[in-house]
Parts: sequence; structure tokens; C-alpha cells
Amino acid sequence: MKRISKKDDVVKKYGKLDWDKTSQPIKDLLIDLKFRGDYTGHTRTLIQKAAVNNDLKAIQKLMADKEKWQKVPLDRFKRRRDFIDAEVKRLEAEKKVGIPMPLSQKPGLPAGKVPTKPLGPAVARSR
Repeated sequence: MKRISKKDDVVKKYGKLDWDKTSQPIKDLLIDLKFRGDYTGHTRTLIQKAAVNNDLKAIQKLMADKEKWQKVPLDRFKRRRDFIDAEVKRLEAEKKVGIPMPLSQKPGLPAGKVPTKPLGPAVARSR
């Protein structure tokens, strides 16, 4: 991801991706796209500008559009969409409260339950 995002033609077209300042949910998504082979030239035209701008809301909208992800297995599409949705909700809740929320209080989780990361170890199993 870092190498591709630093290529002159990519920087010229979309801007420079500052990996260190990119939010973790966007990094996780980009890594998953690359690892699964879904980060292609076409995908880059869809997502790179939003990633460069660190715009999680734009990425949320993009990831919810199944038409743009027709070659992606439905399960993987849903995992990515749901992951980004959950992260947007979590970040919005943190802004309202003003402090990071403990894992057990994140939106959509029963009290006391700690989430498993949908794009973590499950990636290799779903290949």
C-alpha cells in the first residue's frame, strides 16, 4: 500500500497518502483490499482520493455501494461495509462523549462483549 501510494503517477492524480496520519480503519480497509487482491487500478480510482483525504464518511458511502464491488464475494463485501459502518458509529459516539469508548460500550455490542475485528484473522479463513 505504501509503495503504490507513493508512485509519482498516483500522487499526481490523487494526492499524497500520509500513512502515519491515516486513520486506523482506513489503513485496515486498504490492507484488506490489497491482501485479498481487490486493490486494483480500478479500485484505486474509487477509493484513493478518499483515503488521501482521510475521509471515512466518503469511504463508508463507497463501501456500501455493491455495484462498485461486483467482483468481490458477497461475504467480503458485507464484512468491509459493516466494519466501516461500525467504525463511523464508534468515532461519532466518541465525539459526542469526548473520550474514547471502552470496547464493551461500542455501539451495537451487548454489554460486556468485546468485538472481534472483522478484517483481522478472519481474512485468511475467508479466502
